Amino acid sequence: MIQAIVDVVGGTAPTIAELTKGRGAGMAMPRAGAAADADADDQQLRTLLRSVIAKDASEADVKAAVMKVEEYVESNPKAGQQLGKITKGIIDADKVSNYGTPPAQESIRTWAKKFGTAAAPKKD
Repeated sequence: MIQAIVDVVGGTAPTIAELTKGRGAGMAMPRAGAAADADADDQQLRTLLRSVIAKDASEADVKAAVMKVEEYVESNPKAGQQLGKITKGIIDADKVSNYGTPPAQESIRTWAKKFGTAAAPKKD
């Protein structure tokens, strides 16, 4: 999913190390197949996000696209979970500046806080 965003806006996709920055040593990365099994990639969400992060989008375009994403995830909790994973990964990798315009970046931050899962506490 992140590569699809990068394909639209340009730049370089974050590495796995960047995406997992801050994880405790005892936290294993999920199998690639496990993620696909648990949460099928939501193509509708992907399409909606492309409109949000388009580099040439006007502020009005971004606002309209953000509203469509929020309406979609409001009626689709799994899409909200996926949105949280995507946006939290972008924030955790400190790559938000690579995505869209400043209004789009603010929406990414907001969604990461609203839908992103909290990091698990580190084990001693």
